[in-house]
Amino acid sequence: MRRRETTDDASVPQGPTGTLEDLTRRGQDNNFDSLRLFWAVLVLFSHCFALPQGGNANEPLAVLTNAQTTFGSLAVDAFFVISGFLIAQSWLRSQGQADYLRKRVRRIYPGFLVAALFCVGIVGPLASDSVTVYLRAFHPMLLVRFVWSVLTLSQLALPPVFMHLPSHGEVNGSLWTIRYEFWCYLLLAALGGLGLLRRRGAVAGLFFAVLLLHTAQEWFYPGIGQGNDAYKVGLMHGLELPLLGNLDRWPRLLAFFLAGTVCYLYRERLPRSPRLAVASVLLLALCVRWGLNAMLPLCGTYLLLYAAGSPIHFGKALTQRADLSYGIYLYAYPVQQLLIQFLGVQINPFVLFVLAVPTVAALAWLSWKLVEQPVLHRKKQT
Repeated sequence: MRRRETTDDASVPQGPTGTLEDLTRRGQDNNFDSLRLFWAVLVLFSHCFALPQGGNANEPLAVLTNAQTTFGSLAVDAFFVISGFLIAQSWLRSQGQADYLRKRVRRIYPGFLVAALFCVGIVGPLASDSVTVYLRAFHPMLLVRFVWSVLTLSQLALPPVFMHLPSHGEVNGSLWTIRYEFWCYLLLAALGGLGLLRRRGAVAGLFFAVLLLHTAQEWFYPGIGQGNDAYKVGLMHGLELPLLGNLDRWPRLLAFFLAGTVCYLYRERLPRSPRLAVASVLLLALCVRWGLNAMLPLCGTYLLLYAAGSPIHFGKALTQRADLSYGIYLYAYPVQQLLIQFLGVQINPFVLFVLAVPTVAALAWLSWKLVEQPVLHRKKQT
C-alpha cells in the first residue's frame, strides 16, 4: 500500500524554511526527545511537593498561578501536544490502519505492562502493612480486575497500599493519563479512516469546538480535569464510563492533543516566528493569575513547538542513547511514595527530588534497554 504522506487540502506548495514543517523535514534533528525528558522530570519534581503533603497547596506553579495548574499538569498538557503532532505524522506515514495501531501498541503496552508487574510484585508488598495480608488479598476476582486494568491502561487494581501516607490508596497515581492518550490515538485513527485527516479544516473545526468546551469548563470550574486532588466535578457532572474514563477530563486533554494535530496538519503555514513566541509568552503572563488554562492550548502549544524547532539542541547528550521519558513517567510515582514511606512525610521536597531522580532514571534506563527499545527495534525489522 502506498504510504500516505500528505492531506488533500494541504496540497499547497511546501512552505519555506522557518515554518513548523521544518520539524518534520529534519527528522530527528529537533528537540522533541529532550522536551519529553524535561516534562517527565518536571512531573517528578511536581510530585515531590504534592505527595508528602497530600495536595498541591505548596506546589510552586500552583502558588504562582493561583492554583490554576501545577508543573505536573502542565507537563501532561505538553505530552498531549507532542503526541498530537507526532502521532498525526505517524498515521500519515503508516501503511494502513493495522500498521499504525501496531506501532502505537508496541510503544505503549510493553513498558506499561512491565511497570504494572513492578508495582504489583515489588512496590505493593513494600507499600502494604503486611506482605502476608497483601498476598492473601489477591483473590481470583482481584486478579481479573488487575489484568483488565492493564489491558485497558487504567489505574491498577491492587489491594490498598501506602495507607499511612497523605497520598494514599493508589500504587501509581501517574498512570491515569495513559488510557486517555491511547484513546486519542484511536480517535486519530478513526479520523484518518474517515478521511478527515486529509481535510484538515474539519480537524481544525473539531479542535475549536473542543477548545470552546474546555474554555467553558475552565470558566465555571477552574482547574478542571487535572486529576488527583485538583480534580473537581465539571460540566459532565463527573460521569465515569468504563473504558473512556471520566468525561470531565476529556475537554482539556483532547484540546491539547488536537492542538498538536492541527499544528501538524497546517505545519507549512505556521511560521516559527520570534514575535509570535514573545506574544505568546506575554499573553500567558497576563493570564498567570486567571484564565491560564484556557490560553495554554493556543499559546502554550505554539511555544512548545517553537522550542521543538529551535536550532539550539538542548539535552541531546541525554537523549541520543536512550529515550527515558516514558520510563521516568511510569516509575517516578511509586519510587517517590516508597521514599516518603521510609523517610517520613516531613522530607524536604528538594531532598526527595535529589533522592528520587537516580533511582527513577535507573529504572527508566532498564525499561528502555530491556523492554521498550527491543520491541521498537523488532518493529523496524519486520
